[in-house]
Amino acid sequence: MTAMANWKTAGIDDLRDRARFVSSEEQASVAMSARVAARCLAGIAGYVARRFGLDVMQRTCAELVRHAEAWTTRLGRLPHENGVVTEPTQLIAVVVASILPLAGEKNTRSALAFWATEMDPAVWSVVAEG
Repeated sequence: MTAMANWKTAGIDDLRDRARFVSSEEQASVAMSARVAARCLAGIAGYVARRFGLDVMQRTCAELVRHAEAWTTRLGRLPHENGVVTEPTQLIAVVVASILPLAGEKNTRSALAFWATEMDPAVWSVVAEG
């Protein structure tokens, strides 16, 4: 993972663009929508946020979305710090790997982008509860 003082100041428009599929009615031709994928990630996003902090959870989601090698290797190569995949990355990636076959890459990345960018707990609840 890239160490940034505040990763959000580098711009998150790319993440917001992906995250919009969580709120849209657009459906991809896969079994699981971006919204349902985001709902599936709610538990691990909450756990990582409680254990490591909200910023760590959101930065980890952002790094997973943006790490091209993760997607070309079906999560075989994950973002790392000094050659070590962090525990937050491992925790989130294992859940992401389980929904990827059902949601597809686009919807899975959109779901991660949602957790990387959304700051309103009320919106989290709406998505998490269905």
